[in-house]
Amino acid sequence: EDLKYAEENCLHIAELPEQEIGRATSEAASGLLAKVYLQKSSTNAADASDHSNALALCNKVISYANSHPGYLALEETFANIFNPDTKNGKEILFNVQFGSPPNAGNLTNMTFQPLAKGGWGTYSALDFHYNSYKPDDIIRRNVNVGNTEGASHKISKYDDPGVPPGVFGRNNWIILRYADILLMQSE
Repeated sequence: EDLKYAEENCLHIAELPEQEIGRATSEAASGLLAKVYLQKSSTNAADASDHSNALALCNKVISYANSHPGYLALEETFANIFNPDTKNGKEILFNVQFGSPPNAGNLTNMTFQPLAKGGWGTYSALDFHYNSYKPDDIIRRNVNVGNTEGASHKISKYDDPGVPPGVFGRNNWIILRYADILLMQSE
């Protein structure tokens, strides 16, 4: 019910004033509601209309994107999706906003940063994951796990090179991308 209300009452992406970019929009609510219907369809609460409801919502967002490509579209440069200097790009439908440290910095930077660089070293990519990329897919591999730290591969897409080592990042936490809508429509 909250998502239905938000879908009807939030501004559309193209209507957001510049100082409110990053705020929830009608398209974000539609996309999240589509995810809810798809998830619900695989539970005991499933309804026969869940898939058609999800498809209708995805088509609604896609139609909006087609008529507003300057506001909602796939990002031409994959790395820009995760770059803190280009956050809130046209592929992002909804994300949690973070600013420059020390004001509301994102701890994700620290969890993925290796110990040697002042981070917590919580996560690293296994060789299996690193080697799962096709040899010629260097763009996605380098953005996702391109940095090698000793014997392990550092997950780099959440890194914020604009802050010193050992500091929270400016990265927004991405909840929903336009690419997700296209994949859900296919599903």
